Amino acid sequence: MSDAPNFTIIASGGCNAKCDFCTDDKNAPLHNSYAQNLLKAIQVLPEEFRQVSITGGEPTISPDLDAILSLVKYSGRFDKVVFTTNGARLLKHLDKIASTVNHINVSRHAIGYEANVEIFKTRGIISDKDLQLACSEFNKRGVDVNLNHVYTKDSNLTEAYVKEYVRYAKALGASSVSFRYDQDENTLETTYLEELFFGYSQFNAGSCPVCRSHSILVDGLTVVFKASFSEPSDSLSYLYELIYQPNAKLTEDWRGDKVYPSPKPKAKVKTSSPTKHFVSMHGSSFGGGCGGKSAGSCGGAPIRTSCGGGGCGR
Repeated sequence: MSDAPNFTIIASGGCNAKCDFCTDDKNAPLHNSYAQNLLKAIQVLPEEFRQVSITGGEPTISPDLDAILSLVKYSGRFDKVVFTTNGARLLKHLDKIASTVNHINVSRHAIGYEANVEIFKTRGIISDKDLQLACSEFNKRGVDVNLNHVYTKDSNLTEAYVKEYVRYAKALGASSVSFRYDQDENTLETTYLEELFFGYSQFNAGSCPVCRSHSILVDGLTVVFKASFSEPSDSLSYLYELIYQPNAKLTEDWRGDKVYPSPKPKAKVKTSSPTKHFVSMHGSSFGGGCGGKSAGSCGGAPIRTSCGGGGCGR
């Protein structure tokens, strides 16, 4: 994780999936000035915004994907670029994505293609065979691939399931896996799944102003447990995130209500963590950064009941 503020680009074109936990508007109309306004949005970003998350919707089906990747790449201003996808057309755009991003989150909320089809409610997600090929290609080019698994209080995941999921991820060639809790409110409380792994050796614990995570090793693979605020702007008195919406507006909130720049003077961007730290059962403060991409970008989002994300480049 990182204390650095995050810029999130929500790709136009909606999503090909219909996950029950997701609240994204899959039928948002296309905006004729999406690419042009994105360029303007990048130009007005405060200097402190050096990391960007590209999400959706499903970015690989966006008619503006090429423009998004080009503007991000050739702006020359981002130190960290995270891409979150269900893999729909990942192979088609692999070369351009690999030349632009540092880290990829592939949404995979179950073990095996067919089980994921049931969750996504479409066969348009990437197959296991193609995902294995994509992981291989991205790994060759130095791009980390993290499998991102959303879960809720009703998921009833077990320690045995996590271990099986790790074996699945390793077989696909993923660099890491992350389990992200589907937040109902702005809370960072420990989840039932995290409690099952308190006996494991923890490393790379960290936090940003609106999230926390900690990592463990399971069968040699990094497993990250994450929690984040559903709407960070409700919990902060300073500017920490900017979101470029599918309607071509730049806002300070995920809801899209607070347009940036505001006609009123804004408080100076604050890049340091708030004084409150989140302490694990082991006594370690969550005070690191979201930067470890091999641990899975906090990327990908605050969870905001979708696969995509912002925050610290999740």
